[in-house]
Amino acid sequence: KQLKEETGGKYSIDTEVYHLDVEKGLCVMTAKVAGMFPLEKGEWSRTATAHGDCDQKNGGMVKDHYVRMAETRAVARALRMILGVGKTAEEELAR
Repeated sequence: KQLKEETGGKYSIDTEVYHLDVEKGLCVMTAKVAGMFPLEKGEWSRTATAHGDCDQKNGGMVKDHYVRMAETRAVARALRMILGVGKTAEEELAR
């Protein structure tokens, strides 16, 4: 399944299931972010693609929602890349 979210014409976020193993409770998602982003020297057209995973071991208290957490992690990584944020998002940390 693929999800495309348009956000006021400024950028889009596309996510797709890269790998899903229901028996093992494992999901790997791909997120693609594209659009115009404010940077130090004005707006720039940029794109970024990232993967995020989640399974029963690294999902913490949301391990039953491993597909959504994998998507959240993938989107967080793609946004960090496109915006040049050097810190890891809290959602990316295994608990």
